[in-house]
Formats: sequence, C-alpha cells, structure tokens
Amino acid sequence: MSALRLIHQETQTSSSSRILVEDVFTSDYSIYKIITSKFETVGTDATALDMRFLTTSGTEVTNTNYEYAALNLKAEAAFTTREGTAKNYLDNAFGGTDESPSTNMTVTYVYNPYEEEYTFVTQDRTSITGTTSSNVSRAEKFIGVLRQTRRMGGFMLYETLSRPFQNGVIKVYGLRID
Repeated sequence: MSALRLIHQETQTSSSSRILVEDVFTSDYSIYKIITSKFETVGTDATALDMRFLTTSGTEVTNTNYEYAALNLKAEAAFTTREGTAKNYLDNAFGGTDESPSTNMTVTYVYNPYEEEYTFVTQDRTSITGTTSSNVSRAEKFIGVLRQTRRMGGFMLYETLSRPFQNGVIKVYGLRID
C-alpha cells in the first residue's frame, strides 16, 4: 500500500481570484503533500498565487502570524532571496502564473496542520514564463510557518493583484507514516 493517499483533487476551469480547499486536514495525517499545476492568468499580466490557512470551521486565518523565506533560482539572472515576517499570508506560496504558454508546478508539504502546534510549509517550484519565442525558466525553494497553535482544516489559494487565474489543478495527498 502506498504511503501517499489522494484525499482531494480539483480542476479550475473558470476565472477565479481564490480557491478554498476545505476539510482536507484531519487527525488521519500529520504531513500533507499539495501539488498545483497548469494555472494561467486571465489576460496578459502575471500574478502571484498566495496562500492562507483555513480553520476547521472554514474561516481564513488573516492575522499577522505568517513568516516565510525563499530562494529564487533564475536562469536569466542572479539568484535572489525574499522573506517576510509578521505577514497575513504566505506571499507567492504557490508561485506566479502568466498567460499560456507559461506554466508552473509546485510541490508543497504541510506539516502538523491539524495539531495544536505551529503549521510549517516547505515547497519546491518550477515555472516557465514569457512568450513562445523567449521562455524563462525559474525554480524556487520556499519555507513558511503559521505561528499559531490551533487546528487548521484547509487552505486557500488566491491572488492579491486583481488578476484572476484559470485552468489550474490542485491535488492534496495525505502522507501515511506507519
């Protein structure tokens, strides 16, 4: 039997500014794997796909207890870092997206979301942005934490730049450790 169990999958086919993924974190697992792929913006402007956690009652956690750091690995320029403390979301946690043919894929691990402990996130991301004739490849390593000791039931993927997205896939797996 596989240690990874698919517990939620959805495909975004219409224009949206946010997706709520509720009731996926339970006492059954301590570690979750989230894979996102194929998101595109509506129009021609790129947007960042941010993350907030949802409580077990579905309420967004909007206080300033989020912290993160990331290393951006750029094919066309020097590597850069970014970080944030006392934020009310995990900035660009699911990467950036742009119009087709640009694409991205993230593999995110969420640790202890249903425990009454801090919730941690690690992630690897790859993306290709630009036009068909001048694509730019990028990768990113991301870590984050929600410094709050309450149970989380899910998460929200959303954008903050008034640039809706479409055509994305989200898969959530529970990682069984026996």
